[in-house]
Amino acid sequence: MSFGTQRWDVPKLSSNLFCSYLGGLFDAEGQVILASSGKVYGFVIHSANGPSFRTIAERIGEFGVECSLKTRSRRGKPSVHYQFEIRRRRNLEWFARNVGKHSRLQRKNRFMTEEFLPRESTQRHLKQADEFRKSNLVRPTPLGRSCSRVEKSPTF
Repeated sequence: MSFGTQRWDVPKLSSNLFCSYLGGLFDAEGQVILASSGKVYGFVIHSANGPSFRTIAERIGEFGVECSLKTRSRRGKPSVHYQFEIRRRRNLEWFARNVGKHSRLQRKNRFMTEEFLPRESTQRHLKQADEFRKSNLVRPTPLGRSCSRVEKSPTF
């Protein structure tokens, strides 16, 4: 495995070891996205390796977790940048419960508690916003069972 490149593979692991692997990846390349309310809006992991993110998305889908994978072209960078995102309360709860316990970084781990997860009413609003957005977008390209869409974002 050589992180920072487009060439690393996701090992075939048992459920518990996969969650531990994902926790280490989150510690190294992830971030907690907070809403203006101070609640967790999502968990994001960044990489230049789209194929491995697709593998992670398929594997995480086996647990019933939904994710999205976004791609961005960056000025002055030769490769595409990928963002693997987990949003919505039930997905955030699963991530916090199963992956968060393997996270070793206190600055990220402290947000993986009930106190920081969004309330159900917030999730209902986000679902309505997502449905509205989907109805106004061109049909997304599916990445697998668990990823809902690929979005092309502006360069940054």
